[in-house]
Amino acid sequence: MLTASLINQTLTNLGGLGTIHLTQTVKFLAPVFIGDTVTVLSEVASKDPAKNRLTVKSTVTNQEGKTILEGEALIMMPREK
Repeated sequence: MLTASLINQTLTNLGGLGTIHLTQTVKFLAPVFIGDTVTVLSEVASKDPAKNRLTVKSTVTNQEGKTILEGEALIMMPREK
């Protein structure tokens, strides 16, 4: 779960202060070991402007380029003042 928690940082960076993380699904594909370097790549898969929400797909890879985790999140963006 520590690896999955790294996705949250990309979601916060995407939406900024006030972003609400509504749901998260993850699929663990390979183990992560002490000393591994992991990279999180998140991309917006869809937008719902009426509800101010984004669906974001994330992939986590290790230093060898092997996918170790895949996930999808639904976030609500802060409304502009």
